[in-house]
Amino acid sequence: MGIKTAVLFLQRHKYGKPSPIPVVILLLLSIMTPAQQLLRNYEAAFTNLDFAKEAEYLVDGFISAGPKGSIAQSKQQFLEMAGQVSEFYKKGGFTGVKLLQMYETPITEQYSSVQTHWGATFQKTGDQMTEFDITFIIQLTGSEPKILLFITHQDEEEMMKELGIMQ
Repeated sequence: MGIKTAVLFLQRHKYGKPSPIPVVILLLLSIMTPAQQLLRNYEAAFTNLDFAKEAEYLVDGFISAGPKGSIAQSKQQFLEMAGQVSEFYKKGGFTGVKLLQMYETPITEQYSSVQTHWGATFQKTGDQMTEFDITFIIQLTGSEPKILLFITHQDEEEMMKELGIMQ
């Protein structure tokens, strides 16, 4: 049952009295797993191009991968490259990003795969979102979940060129 359906059920209960069942369903639908909450926090840091905050969500020695290959790097190396990455996004007129969908699949008790669908906005595209996908492997072994690996499904630079955002 979706949120809208549960709300309608609550509003139109056949006996005219509110039922606790839809309230419970709404509460269950709003609960996020630790991995999903991590990615919501990551979304906020990404939107603000706050790479110091993003680094807090990574394991030391995380891996990033995409259509052009992969790289393993420490948090310190990530932070050293953050200025270049920030300039890349600013040059493209980046205005924000929204995590549109996420689907989590447990791998083991200690690791989850989370497939995500994002929408980014740029000055040149206004409110029209440029959509892309990223799969994250989340490590759940410590006191806080951390990103072990992320795989971008599309080449960001090529997408931005195709949209005329970058040359």
